[in-house]
Amino acid sequence: MNQQNHLFEKYLHHLDVEKQPSSIKALEQLQTAQIIKFPFENISKLLLWEKSSIDELVDFESHLNNSIVYNCGGTCYSNNYYFFGLLEYIGYEVSILGADMGEKRDIHLVVIVKLDGKRYLLDSGYGAPFYKPIPLDKEQAIEINWSEIKYVLTKEKDDRHKVTVYKNGKDVHGYTINNEERDINHFANVVRNSFIDKAA
Repeated sequence: MNQQNHLFEKYLHHLDVEKQPSSIKALEQLQTAQIIKFPFENISKLLLWEKSSIDELVDFESHLNNSIVYNCGGTCYSNNYYFFGLLEYIGYEVSILGADMGEKRDIHLVVIVKLDGKRYLLDSGYGAPFYKPIPLDKEQAIEINWSEIKYVLTKEKDDRHKVTVYKNGKDVHGYTINNEERDINHFANVVRNSFIDKAA
């Protein structure tokens, strides 16, 4: 077993999920475990930058060990990208897409899984309670209510999907998913810019 595959097996053990054939049930188990074990946060990234001035994606082994030892998670770039790698390792048909936030294009990274002819959104890098894969092939809006916050997924006229976050009925945030598949290198500048002082 090579080092990369060893890390994926270690990842599965950390999630406490057995490797099994692709299915919606298995995917739900993986997504729930991922959200719990790898919370959205940027403190670990900033501490790493302060310690060693690294301004790029944390490496896979460090990302995994930081979760195992310190209960850290990460941003969308690390959480979603390495989860994408795990899903690919297991055998899912999976891709990464960029998403726009306001005028900023491809500022967010999400995972899309194709399973049994259907597409699902998985996002463990948004601080949202997306504990299950969210189907993208439904025409009607999908709502996830979480206390005073509501997450709404809609399909736009340009065939892109939009996540809108409402707090007490007010639109406060969101993103629109672009349909072009991306490589992680596409986000290199976005990751680098996320370390600067004025980054939101």
